[in-house]
Amino acid sequence: DYIVQVCDEVKEVTFSTFNETVKSVYTDTYPQNEVMIKGPLVLATVVSSLTAIVLILIFIPSVVSTALKFRCGVIPFLHSDINFTDLRIAVDQVTILLGSSFWAILYSSVFLGGMSGLVLFLFLWQVTAIYMQRLLASLIGLSITILLKWIICLFTLRLPVYAGFYRKRPAWGNIMSLCYESAGIGFAVLTIVTRAVMITLLSTLYIGRIDTPLLVEGIGG
Repeated sequence: DYIVQVCDEVKEVTFSTFNETVKSVYTDTYPQNEVMIKGPLVLATVVSSLTAIVLILIFIPSVVSTALKFRCGVIPFLHSDINFTDLRIAVDQVTILLGSSFWAILYSSVFLGGMSGLVLFLFLWQVTAIYMQRLLASLIGLSITILLKWIICLFTLRLPVYAGFYRKRPAWGNIMSLCYESAGIGFAVLTIVTRAVMITLLSTLYIGRIDTPLLVEGIGG
């Protein structure tokens, strides 16, 4: 009887602790107001709609322009061994254009809208708001620092040292260049972050651009 009583007490304590933990997690993580949900949904809808409209407006003229370039010989294929071989064995690929254009525009719109809504949600959600604010503050501070660095560089290196591709004061230019190269190790953080964001956005947008290669010739086309 004693063992059964102990087991029952342990069971009650365990269930009570579990319920309290679940309630605490639910209270801490559940969005506190409707704006946290409606705001991201509205933003995602607006961004998705605008993305779809822009892609449709770009896609149709681009397809017409490409067709005219083929007919006029601006895009070589009959006199190009590489293009002629690739196109000659894949003429049937034109049958996938209609379906691909529809789904590509849909995916691109949903992805961009979802990403925009997610970012806004992270700024509004009480669990992640403080971290997103710190991240934004860090990026703003780093941007201001880089702007000041550019202004200082303009008056200490670019204008007094360089005249086109020539240096008027080589010694001073070497010293200042070394200083700015050392500082660039830290300043390059924002450059890489900006590059990563731009490439991500371009890649997402180019999902819906099956009428053109991705970023550069030979990639995605």
